[in-house]
Amino acid sequence: MKKMLAALALTACLTAAPLARAEAQTPKPVKIKLIRIEQSIEHNNWQKAWRQTADFQRYYRKNEWKYQLMGDEQEYEQLAVDIEQLKAAIKAKDRAGVLKLTANIKATLDQIFQL
Repeated sequence: MKKMLAALALTACLTAAPLARAEAQTPKPVKIKLIRIEQSIEHNNWQKAWRQTADFQRYYRKNEWKYQLMGDEQEYEQLAVDIEQLKAAIKAKDRAGVLKLTANIKATLDQIFQL
């Protein structure tokens, strides 16, 4: 009986250890899309940044249900607002605004994906 309990405890520890270390992280495709927008801005390629932002917005809308499940209403609604503001900043060629908004979007996504 003691061996069985010890084996069960060992199994539980070995199974739980990887789960405890695994933190939810913002998915790589999202971060890559935001980094590409920032890179386009750094190279003054505003048209490319506009297309990338439209692509990011489509990606967000397609996956919005995930954000709704993992985050609270204020977080995922703020993401939608930030994306629209990002588009406006790109249209106005506001480099500082774009960088600020991409940082805000990344931070919000990181908050949503934290356990």
